[in-house]
Amino acid sequence: MSSPVTIRPAAGGVNNQTYYVDADGGSYVVRIYQNSRDPVRIKYEHAILQALAARSLTFRVPVPVVGHSGSTVVTLDDGVCAALFSRLPGGPPDRCDRKHLRACGAALAELHEALRQLDVGPPPPSSGVYGDLDHVHPFVPDAWNLPSTLPVSADQRGRLVGIFAELRAAIPFLYATLPFQICHNDYSPGNTLRINGRTSSILDFEFAAPDLRVIDVAVGWYWSVGDAWGTGGELAAVQAFLSGYTSVGMITPAESDAMSTVSLLQRATSLVHWAGRMRAGLSTDERTIEQAWRLLNLDRWLKAYGGSVHGLCTGPS
Repeated sequence: MSSPVTIRPAAGGVNNQTYYVDADGGSYVVRIYQNSRDPVRIKYEHAILQALAARSLTFRVPVPVVGHSGSTVVTLDDGVCAALFSRLPGGPPDRCDRKHLRACGAALAELHEALRQLDVGPPPPSSGVYGDLDHVHPFVPDAWNLPSTLPVSADQRGRLVGIFAELRAAIPFLYATLPFQICHNDYSPGNTLRINGRTSSILDFEFAAPDLRVIDVAVGWYWSVGDAWGTGGELAAVQAFLSGYTSVGMITPAESDAMSTVSLLQRATSLVHWAGRMRAGLSTDERTIEQAWRLLNLDRWLKAYGGSVHGLCTGPS
């Protein structure tokens, strides 16, 4: 007689459907991929995870379970891909606790060094990079024209058009000059777990691929601010994350100089991504407008505090 199995939806997660599975053999997480139906892309993610799991790191990563077929990916009848992972212990970090944010930053620097040394072959063509906005989402092949189509005020639309134009001009130089390696590409405190204040696991590698290393840093400090946006406490959160990163790794002068531009690029890419999900029927207009506001608010904030962020990138002397 088979052992009883319980399945329940997992809290959090916005890009995929995830479920907890409890059985006598252990606890697992089932991920049903909604962003990609490309098993080659998903197997590339799994190869990165398997290679990281074989290394000696201070944190853990999800390890995909190999099925009876010898594959880590199952393609369902409707073409959707799914995978099973062992569930990792721990809870989310507290973004109000600067020690937690510092630990998240330090873990990213350690992850970057490990990813830099991996040899998992070339990424599949569907991976793309942040700077290639026209290929961020298949439903937005006209990404550079996206701002002019958004249901926001004329003033906001004009500002978005300007931001996209400045990014388009800057991207070739960024990709020609900044360090480029395998990155997490969605790094934030929300994609980590902690145990006793220590970053114990890093999750959600579905976008992992070669890109600008500083993209991960920009995403990390942006989401470290969390609920502090608009409170005056933003720089303290940014400082905590960046001080953690620079205690283990290094942000080059060129990366520091480009931090504001790259920070806007990661928000613009997110806007394109969510516009694509909206067009695919997987998200709402409101979520896309929220991403537009986030980009506009970040642009406004960086005009006031971008120099301070630049200064926080140097780390201890």
